Amino acid sequence: MLATAAMPARGAKELAKLMRVKTDRYGFVLTRPDQPADTSRPGIFACGFCKGPCDIPEAVSQASAAAQRAAAFVTAGVGI
Repeated sequence: MLATAAMPARGAKELAKLMRVKTDRYGFVLTRPDQPADTSRPGIFACGFCKGPCDIPEAVSQASAAAQRAAAFVTAGVGI
C-alpha cells in the first residue's frame, strides 16, 4: 500500500523556532524517549501530528499524556 507523504504543517518550523524547541530534519518536534510529551524546552509539551504522523486514537492518547505532564509542571512545588 502506498500513502501520500506526511509533512509538518506550513509554518511549523517557524513556530518551533519561535518557541525554541528542537525539530528533526523534517520539521517534526522532537521529544524525549523517557517522557514522550516533553520537548527540548521545559514547560513546552507536544502531542499529535506535530511530533510525526499518527492516527486519531494515538493523537488523543498523546494529548492525554501531554495534559498530565502540563498539569504536573504547573502544580510542581505548589503542594496540590
